[in-house]
Amino acid sequence: MPASQANQAFPERPLEKGKAWKEMIHRYAAETLGLLILFLTIKSWVLRAKGKPGQLLAPNMLLVMVIFQGILGMWTVTWLLKPVVVTAHLLGGMIILILLYWLTITAFHPLFGCKSSKITLWIVASVALVFAQIALG
Repeated sequence: MPASQANQAFPERPLEKGKAWKEMIHRYAAETLGLLILFLTIKSWVLRAKGKPGQLLAPNMLLVMVIFQGILGMWTVTWLLKPVVVTAHLLGGMIILILLYWLTITAFHPLFGCKSSKITLWIVASVALVFAQIALG
């Protein structure tokens, strides 16, 4: 539907092209990330089924968070930007970023010269600080 037809059909909410582009780019980027996380999770299940050691907690948590983020994204649009939903969506995005960081660091921790337990402590502390800062506004 062209923009003029959309504006005639919904005169109370005219189409804003810049806003629409940003929203669609965000959706496509989020879908791409979701597919990559789904692939990562399935790969971790396959490796575990073959008896190879690997991380299962972070990929499974990532998959759950991405699904929940999709639901929050839908609510953000359909509930017209309710602050609690927008804040939860932002917190969820930060948690996904932190989980990806955690997965990367724990997968490559020998390269960083740290023990896994030390890294986990720093990651948990970082998660708590970021979560608290965003929740406080």
